[in-house]
Order: sequence, then C-alpha cells, then structure tokens
Amino acid sequence: MSGGGLNSARDYGADVGYNVALELQTKSLITVGPAFDASIRGEVFFLTDVITLGSGGDVEFVFNVPASDLVLMTASISSGGEATIELFEGPTGVSGGTTRTSFNFNRNIATAADMTILENPTISAAGTKLSETQIGQAGQGSSSIGGETGGGLILKSSEAYLLAITSLAAGNNISYDFVWTEYTART
Repeated sequence: MSGGGLNSARDYGADVGYNVALELQTKSLITVGPAFDASIRGEVFFLTDVITLGSGGDVEFVFNVPASDLVLMTASISSGGEATIELFEGPTGVSGGTTRTSFNFNRNIATAADMTILENPTISAAGTKLSETQIGQAGQGSSSIGGETGGGLILKSSEAYLLAITSLAAGNNISYDFVWTEYTART
C-alpha cells in the first residue's frame, strides 16, 4: 500500500496476533484491535433493513456459511411490538428465496462476502434449534444473537443457519442488523 493509511502486521507476513499496524505517514506503530484490523482488511460485512410485518407474519433468513471461512456473526433485532426470534442450525430442503446483497464495512474495498443470505426461501425442515427469544414486550425492545458473548457466534463451516422472526403484533416495524467477519485461511 502506498501513500497514507494503515498496513496490518499480516500484510508483512508477521504473526503477532494482527494487532499492530504501521501508520504510513509518520512511520509509527500503533495498536489495532482485532475487529478494526479485520475491517481494514475488508473481512467485515453487514446487512441491515427495516420491514413491517402483520400479526403472525414472518420473515426467514438462511445464512449459507462457506467451507473456506471461519465466520463470526452477530444479529441485532429490534421490534416496535412483540415478536419471536428463533435460530436453527442445519435447515434442510432449502430452495428459492431472494438473495440479499450485503456490504463490506470497508467501503474502499470491493470484496464481496463469501457467506450468502437468502430471504424467505422454502424450507423442508428447520434443523436444530439453538436459540429462541421474545422481544418487544414490556421494556424489552431488542435482542442480539451472539452479541452477549462479547464477540459473536462462531458459525460452523459448510453449514446453513435459519433465523426466523415472527411478529406477534399488527403493523410491527422490525429492524435487523447482521454483522459478520469472514476469516479466510491464508497460505
């Protein structure tokens, strides 16, 4: 990289935990946390939206994790009214749906995410339920999956995950924010 900016230790082949960067204008070494370092390298992606669901209406997302990546993910969901959120591992018979476009956190890098996200595909079986929660009830307006652990949920390689959000209220505005880091093995 030429000019101003940051280069991580990984760029120089050093294995120092990827938490040191060289500020190119001053030639100073600075400490960079792992999440920021991943953002600099273009390994962090996001998808966010707001939808309105009627009572009993639902939206389902299937996350297809690639074989080559270790994916660390958080999902933050808020709801104006009551809603349930369920997370399953290993849904089967997944077909159709709308492929959603995610974005790289580093807007200077055109790298696309390896993980694909389908919205409202047909699903034969949900898989193993990992989590269920209800949000939007008295005093509880949002929920996170993976965020409580301090770093996200590490998804299994070559696996699919189903996230189902079901509204329990009419005219329910639901916002979701999916953020994940794809650590690809480098040789």
